[in-house]
Amino acid sequence: MAHHNIAKAEFYDDYTRDEIYLEKARICYDSVLNLEEDHLPSLNNLATLYSLREDRERAIDYLERIVAATPADEREQELIAEARVQLDELKSL
Repeated sequence: MAHHNIAKAEFYDDYTRDEIYLEKARICYDSVLNLEEDHLPSLNNLATLYSLREDRERAIDYLERIVAATPADEREQELIAEARVQLDELKSL
């Protein structure tokens, strides 16, 4: 699990600095949200990207959408709980 988290952190660190990659990712996630407006993984990924880019307001908007969602399964419950923690952290800054 630790290796997975390190790899994920390195991935975000490498690619969130790349404006073209960020824009392509945003377009992809927005496309998914056009089809399913409460797609929690897409909302979460956008919140993460904006948080890493230090765009707190956009990150907070996406996290609030996640927290307001009704979970369909245990994984979504976990994602909502994680989003709640991230939201509290961003709001406290």
